[in-house]
Amino acid sequence: MSDLDNLSEKGASSAQENGQLLKRRRLELGLTLTEVTARSTVPTVAYLGSLEAGRNNVAKSKHLPSLARALELSEGDLARVTGRPMLSALVDVRQPTRLNVATVVAGGWQGSQAGAYTLDEAPGTVLVVDPAQRALAVGRHYVVLVPATGQVVRSVGVEVEGTVQMLQNSQVLAPDEVQVLGRVVHEGRAL
Repeated sequence: MSDLDNLSEKGASSAQENGQLLKRRRLELGLTLTEVTARSTVPTVAYLGSLEAGRNNVAKSKHLPSLARALELSEGDLARVTGRPMLSALVDVRQPTRLNVATVVAGGWQGSQAGAYTLDEAPGTVLVVDPAQRALAVGRHYVVLVPATGQVVRSVGVEVEGTVQMLQNSQVLAPDEVQVLGRVVHEGRAL
C-alpha cells in the first residue's frame, strides 16, 4: 500500500508538519522568504513565516496553489498537506501559449493534462482547456482546430436538427469539420 493509499486513514499533516515541509522545500530550492512571497500570492513575508512556523496551516490557506507552484511541490507533497490524494490542477496562466499546437503548461486537471492558451481573436484572454472533455454539449465552450483552415478557435456547442454542432462566429461547423482540443474550464485575463 502506497503513502497515498494510507492518506485516508492517516489524514492531513499537522500545521507544524506542513510548515516544516514548506521551509524544507524553500531551503532546498535556495529561496528566501521574500523570494517565495514574490513568486506566490502570499501577501507578506510575515504571513509566509507564520505558515512555515505552523501558526497558520497552509492546508487551509487560499495561497496553497501558488505556494505549490513557487516551491515546486509534488502531488505527493500536496496530498500529505491536505490529507487526500489530489491532482494539482495548477495551470500557470501567467505563461499562456499561442494556440496552433495544444501545449501543457503545468499540472493536471482531474487526471488529464490541461493547457492554458490565448487566441488571436482575444489576445488578453487566457483559456484553461481540459482535453479529456471533448464530448460536445449544448452551451459549452470548446477550443477547436478547424483543419480546413488550420485555425484554432473558440466555439460553442449548439443543437442543429437534433445534433450538437459547433458555432464559431455565426458559422455552424459539423463535428467532423473540427478537431475538439478540449472544453474551456476556466477563463481569465493575461497578466
